[in-house]
Amino acid sequence: MVLEDKTDLKGRFEAAFQLMHRKEFLDNRILGGEIPFYLMDYPIGLHTTMEKEIDAFSRRLTTEGISVLLIDIFQISIEVIKENSSIEKMVKLEQRKKFGRFLKAIQSTLDVKERVTPKIIERIEKHSPELILIKGIAHIYPFLRVNEILNHLNTELSHIPTLVFYPGSYVNKQLTLFDRIEDSRYYRAHPINEIKSVRK
Repeated sequence: MVLEDKTDLKGRFEAAFQLMHRKEFLDNRILGGEIPFYLMDYPIGLHTTMEKEIDAFSRRLTTEGISVLLIDIFQISIEVIKENSSIEKMVKLEQRKKFGRFLKAIQSTLDVKERVTPKIIERIEKHSPELILIKGIAHIYPFLRVNEILNHLNTELSHIPTLVFYPGSYVNKQLTLFDRIEDSRYYRAHPINEIKSVRK
């Protein structure tokens, strides 16, 4: 089922569930050998509702006996900051209205290759999931970019179906965060609600 109405969250999640709980999806037989990266974009105005739907979706898949790992990129980022700096230090920089220093300090602490990616890989190796869901992207801008994180995870995710929930739009492989901020790089992911167009 291809759904055009991006505000119909329940319909989109139902269609995604009907596809993703199937064995051929979990066994990577849908895309004919391509890396199983999928994406569900949504209007940022529906973010609060989307968060609830994501959690319910994860629970529903788990109830079906599927091993699901739900990764919150924002929570991962908080953990990295706590381990390598301090939340209090970052808050003080922000409160002093020294945004340039604040941004630089956060980005330096949230080193994607050396800190963020290894923490995600650690969770993947610990849980050995059949399916990965990634959320929390709305909260990490402008400190991190999701495509940078996923590019570093190519090897680890090459055999695990991964669905990213993206606050914005994804059209012709172009990511536009919050429907306002275009990413200059193209990203190879398959819109989960258009999957029939790429099925083999």
